[in-house]
Amino acid sequence: MMLTDTITTVSSMLKDAEKAAGTYAGDPQGWHARHRHEMDKLRVLLQSRLGARIDDRWDGASVSLAGIRSSSTSGLAGALRNWIRAAEKRLEKDAAR
Repeated sequence: MMLTDTITTVSSMLKDAEKAAGTYAGDPQGWHARHRHEMDKLRVLLQSRLGARIDDRWDGASVSLAGIRSSSTSGLAGALRNWIRAAEKRLEKDAAR
């Protein structure tokens, strides 16, 4: 899979998971439980479909995929957003060569 396709896939999967978790407003405890559940499902999908290496712990998360590693202290969603930005920068750098 090309890096552009991987970025699109990861972005779409993250968007879908966050949409499934619903909104925080009015139900913060419920949202945290739903968000955790959706991130757990997303982790399994990314590992099985894309071969991602993911470490998701109480103090943050890291993602390694397509030769790019990113992390975030805000959890898997943050690490994936950082991975997407890093992958886009890699594409820009490669295009400039």
